Amino acid sequence: MAESELKMVFLAWVGICISGVVVALFLKLPKTTALKVTAMIMTWLIYSGYLAQSGFLAEYTAFPPRFIFILLPMVVFLLYLTKSSVIKKVAVSCSPALFILPQVFRIPVELLLYQLYRASLVPKMLTYEGRNIDLLVALTAPIAALLIYKYPGKKDKLIKIWNLSGILILSNVVFRGILSAPSPLRILNTEPPNLAIGIFPYVYLPAVFVLLAFSLHILSLRTIERKV
Repeated sequence: MAESELKMVFLAWVGICISGVVVALFLKLPKTTALKVTAMIMTWLIYSGYLAQSGFLAEYTAFPPRFIFILLPMVVFLLYLTKSSVIKKVAVSCSPALFILPQVFRIPVELLLYQLYRASLVPKMLTYEGRNIDLLVALTAPIAALLIYKYPGKKDKLIKIWNLSGILILSNVVFRGILSAPSPLRILNTEPPNLAIGIFPYVYLPAVFVLLAFSLHILSLRTIERKV
């Protein structure tokens, strides 16, 4: 795939995923709240995109590594999803399938990752031909949703097993991505290194796709918390 075509396909999938999130927000939240969250999403896209487009993130030798300006806000947001009572109230009112089925979005992401490897922007170990089994999470999402529907008595256990497994698999990929980036923290000396994290539009790989996958896992787990 040509570089220009790869960028167009990548941005198209980012747009589709974000559009899906925004539609879900307006279906499940009050309009005012949905508008505020949508504005926050757009701000995040502009912020992360600008850091990559300006070349700031591509200064790989800087210490601390520049990608911390992407990863740190992501961690803060995910912790908020984990602890917020407001998020809990929304999650327990939703079906677990609402947060499990959308994980199939990771199938095209894995295909794009492979194209990034062919373009020498990520190492092979981050793809399905390497040590990345994240594709299994996406492929089993419909199966997990079906099992939860068919066996409601085992719902909580199934949700925990599937989501915690997905979080561990994704975390493994994320840590390998960080440790293979050409920064002072680099431990995995792969060729090519993980350059995509600092390049526009591929910065959205962590800033959108990874963040969305983790968020869906957390929200799915929160659906089984006790109502108060």
